[in-house]
Amino acid sequence: MKKYTMCFFLLSWSMLCIFSLSACTPSSVIGGTSTKFYILAAPPNLTGDTVLTGSHTIGILPISLPEYLDTYEIVLRSSNSTEIILSSNHRWAESLNSAFQDVLSQSLSNDLRSARVVALPLRVGRIFEYKLTVDVKSFEGDLDHDASLKAYWLISGEEGQLAEGFFTKTLPVGKTFAELTQVLSKLIENMASDIARQFIAKIAR
Repeated sequence: MKKYTMCFFLLSWSMLCIFSLSACTPSSVIGGTSTKFYILAAPPNLTGDTVLTGSHTIGILPISLPEYLDTYEIVLRSSNSTEIILSSNHRWAESLNSAFQDVLSQSLSNDLRSARVVALPLRVGRIFEYKLTVDVKSFEGDLDHDASLKAYWLISGEEGQLAEGFFTKTLPVGKTFAELTQVLSKLIENMASDIARQFIAKIAR
């Protein structure tokens, strides 16, 4: 009887240890494989001569993303394929929508200098002269190949539409996810520069 009691005690203790270790295992380790997290890199804040006369305010509305991109898993897709791959061990550290907004806001601020660019949602009582809407059609890439951004954008004000355009660009990507996320960040910067040029052209008229 004592022998069975001791066995039961040891078995219970072993199970308790296993559950305790499982509970303490970091969430970044899945199935024995380390999960890496990435962010989009906003450019450094630039200062210098203004490129606009007067002061303008632009609010960037939440980015419209395709459903398959609305995930924390980084999406891979080759340029000539309809197949997408969700990278379970390589994930975004924050919402892609929010990260996209932040990089676009900082990039536009750098390109426009004197304009105040803010990522929305709009707070009660805050009024912006212009609002920027971005509808992303694709924003992914393939390792050791390339990455692309395709997006429709629209700037509107109190008097209606000011400027619009469809941005599309592809850049080469290295062999790592870190390089992929850097290129994706660069694509947003490139789109911001395109938007800024057309915004300045309209305002200067």
